[in-house]
Amino acid sequence: MNVVIYDGDCGFCQYWIRWLLKLDRNEELMFADQYSNFFQKLPVQRTDSIMFVENHKIYFESQAIIEILSVTGYRKLAATGRLIPGIVRDGVYRMIAKYRHHLAPKSCKMMP
Repeated sequence: MNVVIYDGDCGFCQYWIRWLLKLDRNEELMFADQYSNFFQKLPVQRTDSIMFVENHKIYFESQAIIEILSVTGYRKLAATGRLIPGIVRDGVYRMIAKYRHHLAPKSCKMMP
């Protein structure tokens, strides 16, 4: 099971989830927001990061994005991302995450 967990109150996050839905042609991904029962049952819960659960392993921040890209068939892009040191990738991720509510309009209640 491959589950992407995101901030359901964040318009920026919802924009990227809609993008992932288009990217996921083989329907490899499932989606849950941070208010879902699935999220509440996880052994680790982080509300400051996207989370990706793949075969009972949990990824956060930029590593979650890289793993999601790999699962959706964008392995070359994921491999390129892996060339960048994690501390740099996560630094950029955290900067974007900090300002995400200013980067997009309000959230939409009609999400998958």
